[in-house]
Amino acid sequence: TNPSMVKKMPFDPIKDLASISLTSSTPMLLVVTNTLPADNMKGLIAYAKARPAQINYATSGNGSPNNLAGELLNSMAGIKLTHVAYKSTPQATVDVIGGHMHSAMASLTSVLPHVRAGKLRAIGTTGAKRSTLAPEVPAIAETLPGYSAEIWNGLLAPAATPRAIIQRLNSEINAALASASLKEKLAMLGADPAPDTPEKFAALIRSENLKWAE
Repeated sequence: TNPSMVKKMPFDPIKDLASISLTSSTPMLLVVTNTLPADNMKGLIAYAKARPAQINYATSGNGSPNNLAGELLNSMAGIKLTHVAYKSTPQATVDVIGGHMHSAMASLTSVLPHVRAGKLRAIGTTGAKRSTLAPEVPAIAETLPGYSAEIWNGLLAPAATPRAIIQRLNSEINAALASASLKEKLAMLGADPAPDTPEKFAALIRSENLKWAE
Protein backbone atom coordinates (compact mmCIF):
# COMPACT_ATOMS: atom_id res chain seq x y z
CA THR A 1 0.00 0.00 0.00
CA ASN A 2 2.87 2.41 0.66
CA PRO A 3 3.68 3.08 -3.02
CA SER A 4 0.17 4.55 -3.32
CA MET A 5 0.23 6.54 -0.07
CA VAL A 6 3.84 7.71 0.27
CA LYS A 7 5.01 10.37 -2.18
CA LYS A 8 8.54 9.03 -2.51
CA MET A 9 9.84 5.66 -1.34
CA PRO A 10 13.57 4.85 -1.12
CA PHE A 11 13.08 1.64 -3.14
CA ASP A 12 10.77 0.02 -5.66
CA PRO A 13 9.09 -2.99 -4.00
CA ILE A 14 8.58 -4.67 -7.39
CA LYS A 15 11.96 -4.08 -9.06
CA ASP A 16 14.34 -4.01 -6.08
CA LEU A 17 13.19 -7.13 -4.22
CA ALA A 18 13.02 -10.83 -5.04
CA SER A 19 10.10 -12.78 -3.60
CA ILE A 20 11.00 -15.84 -1.52
CA SER A 21 7.70 -16.94 0.03
CA LEU A 22 4.50 -15.79 1.58
CA THR A 23 4.51 -16.99 5.20
CA SER A 24 1.19 -16.14 6.83
CA SER A 25 -2.09 -14.34 6.34
CA THR A 26 -4.12 -12.67 9.10
CA PRO A 27 -7.70 -11.47 8.66
CA MET A 28 -9.31 -8.63 10.57
CA LEU A 29 -12.76 -8.67 12.15
CA LEU A 30 -15.64 -6.23 11.65
CA VAL A 31 -17.63 -5.89 14.88
CA VAL A 32 -20.63 -3.76 15.83
CA THR A 33 -22.06 -2.51 19.09
CA ASN A 34 -24.81 -4.74 20.49
CA THR A 35 -27.44 -1.99 20.11
CA LEU A 36 -27.03 -1.79 16.32
CA PRO A 37 -29.95 -3.64 14.67
CA ALA A 38 -27.77 -5.73 12.36
CA ASP A 39 -26.39 -9.15 13.15
CA ASN A 40 -24.84 -10.09 9.80
CA MET A 41 -23.18 -8.50 6.77
CA LYS A 42 -26.33 -8.38 4.68
CA GLY A 43 -28.20 -6.66 7.50
CA LEU A 44 -25.42 -4.13 8.06
CA ILE A 45 -25.28 -3.25 4.36
CA ALA A 46 -29.04 -2.67 4.25
CA TYR A 47 -28.92 -0.60 7.44
CA ALA A 48 -26.01 1.51 6.16
CA LYS A 49 -27.57 2.06 2.73
CA ALA A 50 -30.62 3.53 4.42
CA ARG A 51 -28.37 5.86 6.45
CA PRO A 52 -25.49 7.03 4.20
CA ALA A 53 -22.54 8.48 6.16
CA GLN A 54 -24.49 8.16 9.43
CA ILE A 55 -22.91 4.87 10.53
CA ASN A 56 -19.30 5.09 11.64
CA TYR A 57 -16.48 2.60 12.01
CA ALA A 58 -13.41 2.92 14.21
CA THR A 59 -9.87 1.85 13.41
CA SER A 60 -6.39 2.23 14.82
CA GLY A 61 -5.50 5.02 12.38
CA ASN A 62 -5.68 6.69 8.98
CA GLY A 63 -4.10 4.62 6.22
CA SER A 64 -3.90 1.53 8.44
CA PRO A 65 -4.82 -1.89 7.01
CA ASN A 66 -8.02 -1.64 9.07
CA ASN A 67 -8.90 1.70 7.45
CA LEU A 68 -8.22 0.34 3.97
CA ALA A 69 -10.31 -2.77 4.72
CA GLY A 70 -13.20 -0.50 5.69
CA GLU A 71 -12.88 1.60 2.54
CA LEU A 72 -12.76 -1.53 0.38
CA LEU A 73 -16.00 -2.60 2.07
CA ASN A 74 -17.55 0.81 1.31
CA SER A 75 -16.51 0.52 -2.32
CA MET A 76 -17.65 -3.05 -2.92
CA ALA A 77 -20.90 -2.84 -0.93
CA GLY A 78 -21.93 0.56 -2.26
CA ILE A 79 -22.25 2.03 1.23
CA LYS A 80 -20.70 4.93 3.13
CA LEU A 81 -19.48 4.03 6.61
CA THR A 82 -17.72 7.06 8.11
CA HIS A 83 -14.18 6.38 9.28
CA VAL A 84 -13.06 7.53 12.73
CA ALA A 85 -9.36 7.11 13.51
CA TYR A 86 -8.29 6.24 17.05
CA LYS A 87 -4.82 6.21 18.55
CA SER A 88 -5.17 2.56 19.49
CA THR A 89 -7.43 -0.46 19.01
CA PRO A 90 -8.23 -0.79 22.77
CA GLN A 91 -9.57 2.80 22.84
CA ALA A 92 -11.75 2.12 19.82
CA THR A 93 -12.98 -1.18 21.24
CA VAL A 94 -14.05 0.41 24.52
CA ASP A 95 -16.12 2.99 22.63
CA VAL A 96 -17.84 0.37 20.49
CA ILE A 97 -18.63 -1.75 23.55
CA GLY A 98 -20.04 1.36 25.23
CA GLY A 99 -22.18 2.23 22.21
CA HIS A 100 -20.35 5.50 21.47
CA MET A 101 -19.23 4.07 18.10
CA HIS A 102 -21.32 1.90 15.80
CA SER A 103 -18.60 -0.47 14.65
CA ALA A 104 -14.89 -1.19 14.40
CA MET A 105 -12.54 -2.89 11.98
CA ALA A 106 -9.99 -4.44 14.31
CA SER A 107 -7.47 -7.23 14.70
CA LEU A 108 -9.09 -10.59 15.28
CA THR A 109 -7.26 -11.36 18.51
CA SER A 110 -8.06 -7.97 20.06
CA VAL A 111 -11.85 -8.11 19.69
CA LEU A 112 -12.71 -11.83 19.50
CA PRO A 113 -12.63 -12.26 23.31
CA HIS A 114 -15.22 -9.46 23.61
CA VAL A 115 -17.38 -11.13 20.95
CA ARG A 116 -17.28 -14.44 22.79
CA ALA A 117 -18.09 -12.65 26.05
CA GLY A 118 -21.19 -11.15 24.43
CA LYS A 119 -19.94 -7.54 24.59
CA LEU A 120 -19.66 -7.11 20.81
CA ARG A 121 -21.34 -8.65 17.79
CA ALA A 122 -19.17 -10.13 15.04
CA ILE A 123 -20.26 -9.26 11.50
CA GLY A 124 -17.51 -10.83 9.43
CA THR A 125 -13.84 -11.57 8.99
CA THR A 126 -11.92 -9.91 6.16
CA GLY A 127 -10.14 -12.92 4.70
CA ALA A 128 -11.07 -14.71 1.49
CA LYS A 129 -12.30 -17.59 3.66
CA ARG A 130 -13.23 -18.11 7.31
CA SER A 131 -10.52 -17.82 9.95
CA THR A 132 -9.28 -20.99 11.63
CA LEU A 133 -9.30 -19.05 14.94
CA ALA A 134 -12.98 -18.12 14.59
CA PRO A 135 -14.61 -20.55 12.12
CA GLU A 136 -18.03 -19.67 13.51
CA VAL A 137 -17.78 -16.13 12.11
CA PRO A 138 -18.67 -15.79 8.40
CA ALA A 139 -16.20 -14.17 6.04
CA ILE A 140 -17.39 -10.90 4.52
CA ALA A 141 -16.62 -12.55 1.17
CA GLU A 142 -19.58 -14.89 1.72
CA THR A 143 -21.82 -11.85 1.21
CA LEU A 144 -19.49 -9.84 -1.05
CA PRO A 145 -17.73 -12.33 -3.38
CA GLY A 146 -14.16 -11.26 -4.08
CA TYR A 147 -13.77 -9.19 -0.92
CA SER A 148 -10.43 -9.80 0.78
CA ALA A 149 -8.35 -7.58 3.04
CA GLU A 150 -5.78 -9.59 4.94
CA ILE A 151 -2.55 -8.59 6.62
CA TRP A 152 -0.03 -10.89 4.99
CA ASN A 153 3.62 -11.48 5.79
CA GLY A 154 6.36 -12.87 3.63
CA LEU A 155 10.10 -12.95 3.07
CA LEU A 156 11.97 -11.11 0.34
CA ALA A 157 15.62 -10.66 -0.62
CA PRO A 158 17.61 -8.19 -2.72
CA ALA A 159 16.69 -8.52 -6.40
CA ALA A 160 20.16 -9.83 -7.36
CA THR A 161 20.04 -12.80 -4.96
CA PRO A 162 21.00 -16.02 -6.83
CA ARG A 163 18.06 -18.20 -7.81
CA ALA A 164 19.49 -21.22 -5.98
CA ILE A 165 19.46 -19.30 -2.69
CA ILE A 166 15.86 -18.16 -3.26
CA GLN A 167 14.77 -21.75 -3.92
CA ARG A 168 16.63 -23.12 -0.88
CA LEU A 169 15.09 -20.52 1.41
CA ASN A 170 11.63 -21.17 -0.03
CA SER A 171 11.99 -24.90 0.60
CA GLU A 172 13.12 -24.42 4.21
CA ILE A 173 10.39 -21.85 4.96
CA ASN A 174 7.63 -24.04 3.57
CA ALA A 175 8.91 -26.99 5.61
CA ALA A 176 8.81 -24.87 8.75
CA LEU A 177 5.27 -23.66 7.97
CA ALA A 178 4.15 -27.28 7.78
CA SER A 179 5.27 -28.00 11.35
CA ALA A 180 2.60 -28.40 14.01
CA SER A 181 4.41 -26.15 16.49
CA LEU A 182 4.59 -23.19 14.10
CA LYS A 183 0.98 -23.67 13.01
CA GLU A 184 -0.03 -23.55 16.69
CA LYS A 185 1.94 -20.35 17.33
CA LEU A 186 0.50 -18.66 14.25
CA ALA A 187 -3.04 -19.69 15.26
CA MET A 188 -2.56 -17.91 18.60
CA LEU A 189 -1.97 -14.72 16.59
CA GLY A 190 -5.05 -15.30 14.46
CA ALA A 191 -2.83 -16.09 11.47
CA ASP A 192 -2.96 -18.94 8.99
CA PRO A 193 0.24 -20.40 7.49
CA ALA A 194 0.52 -19.60 3.80
CA PRO A 195 3.30 -21.59 2.12
CA ASP A 196 3.87 -20.39 -1.41
CA THR A 197 6.24 -20.42 -4.37
CA PRO A 198 8.44 -17.41 -5.20
CA GLU A 199 6.48 -16.92 -8.44
CA LYS A 200 3.05 -16.94 -6.76
CA PHE A 201 4.27 -14.59 -4.03
CA ALA A 202 5.62 -12.17 -6.64
CA ALA A 203 2.28 -12.29 -8.45
CA LEU A 204 0.46 -11.56 -5.17
CA ILE A 205 2.61 -8.49 -4.52
CA ARG A 206 1.93 -7.16 -8.03
CA SER A 207 -1.82 -7.76 -7.73
CA GLU A 208 -1.98 -6.21 -4.25
CA ASN A 209 -0.16 -3.10 -5.51
CA LEU A 210 -2.77 -2.66 -8.26
CA LYS A 211 -5.71 -3.48 -5.99
CA TRP A 212 -4.87 -1.03 -3.22
CA ALA A 213 -3.77 1.72 -5.62
CA GLU A 214 -7.31 1.66 -7.02
